[in-house]
Amino acid sequence: MAAVRDALDIEGIRGSVAQSFRDKDRMKDVLRAHRVPVARSGLAHSPAALRKFIDEVGYPVIVKPQAGLGARSTYRIGSDAELAALEQKGTVPTAHAPLQIEEFVRARERTCETVTVKGEVVWRSGTHYLPSPLEVLETPWKQYCVLLEREEDEELARFAPVYASALAALFGASAGTAAGTALTHMEWFVRDDGTSLVNEVGARPPGVQIMPLMSIAHEADFWSEWATLIASDRFVPRPRRWAAGAAFLRGQGSGARVVSVTSEATRRGSRRFRAGDRHASPGVGLSTSARFVAFSRSSPPAASLAVRISPQSSTHSSPGRRTERRLRGT
Repeated sequence: MAAVRDALDIEGIRGSVAQSFRDKDRMKDVLRAHRVPVARSGLAHSPAALRKFIDEVGYPVIVKPQAGLGARSTYRIGSDAELAALEQKGTVPTAHAPLQIEEFVRARERTCETVTVKGEVVWRSGTHYLPSPLEVLETPWKQYCVLLEREEDEELARFAPVYASALAALFGASAGTAAGTALTHMEWFVRDDGTSLVNEVGARPPGVQIMPLMSIAHEADFWSEWATLIASDRFVPRPRRWAAGAAFLRGQGSGARVVSVTSEATRRGSRRFRAGDRHASPGVGLSTSARFVAFSRSSPPAASLAVRISPQSSTHSSPGRRTERRLRGT
C-alpha cells in the first residue's frame, strides 16, 4: 500500500515511513538519531558480523528477523554452544536474509497503545505482559496473560515523553499529514531502577487480544473506532470503566485446537466454557478461538484448570480422541 501511495501521490503512510516501522534495524537507527533510548543493536549480514557484535556486547544477545512480527523466530543466545545450535537449525545471517541482533535487556516488558491524529497524541493506553513474550516462547509450560489496568499507572505516565518522541521520530516530516493519523502499538522495557527503553513500534493495532481487552475496558468497539479514526481523522476518547485481562491457557503436549476449558469451580456445578461460547455479561469468557480466557470486572479465584485438546495426531492417542492436560491458573 505504501508503494501504491508513492506511485500515485496519495496521502498517507508512504514507503519511507513504512520502512521506518517495518525494518527493525532502520527503526533503531532513527530512534537513536532522535535520542530515544533503545538497546544496542545491529544488522548482521554474515556469521562473522554476528560474532563481531557478540564480542563487542557480550552474552546474552537477542537474534530475530529484520522485519518480524511479535516474538516469532526470536531467540535469546547465551553461549557459544547456543549460537552453534542456532546455526545448526539453519538460522544464519546472509547478505539476502540478514538477522537483527540486540543486547539482552534485563527488564519487564510492557506495551503502549497510542492514538494520534495528524501527529498529535490524543489517547494512550498500556498493558502488562506477564511474563514477557520471550520467556513465554522459551518455557512452553508457562501460562501467561496480558493485563490492562483500570487506572493509568504512574509508570506509563512517566513513559509518555519517550513514546511521544519515538512516534514523532518514526513518522518524521509526515506526522502532520494523514500518515500521522494512526493507532500504534509499542513494546517497551522498564528496568528495576525505573528507566525505560523502546523495544519496537508498529503502525498498526496491537495483537495478543489487546483490541478486545480495550473494547471490554472502555465499553466500546475499538475496531470500529479505529476505522472511524482512519476514515475521518476523528477519535473520541472514552473513559476506562473496567480492568481487563486475557489469560492464554496452554495445555501440555501437541494438538490442533483447544475444545474446552474446565476449572474446579465448573466441576462443582458452575458453567463450563467451550470453544465458540460468547459472553455478553461481565465475568469470565472464552474467545471463539478458544485460545484465551478474558477476565473483566472481578478476577476469579485461583483454580485448577483442565484444557481439553483435540490432537492432530499422536502416538499416545487414537485420531480424534480428546486428551486432557491439567494446569494451575489464576
